[in-house]
Amino acid sequence: MGEAMAVRSGLKTAIEAGFRQLIVEVDNLGLFFALSKKKMDLTAYGLLLKDIFYFCSQCLWVSFALILLGEVGI
Repeated sequence: MGEAMAVRSGLKTAIEAGFRQLIVEVDNLGLFFALSKKKMDLTAYGLLLKDIFYFCSQCLWVSFALILLGEVGI
């Protein structure tokens, strides 16, 4: 849930700064699939995803990318 909160915060900040074309990189497979498939439910996590999708709707386009930790040298 922490990474989803970070994504929401980052999207909000980017939109407030005027960015409207975004690539969101995550390293959590479950979050990546939830974002890619626009999966939501009425849990706290699902409502957090709903917030993320709301911020995405304010953009021209948003792309989600899965970054594996080994790919960035960590």
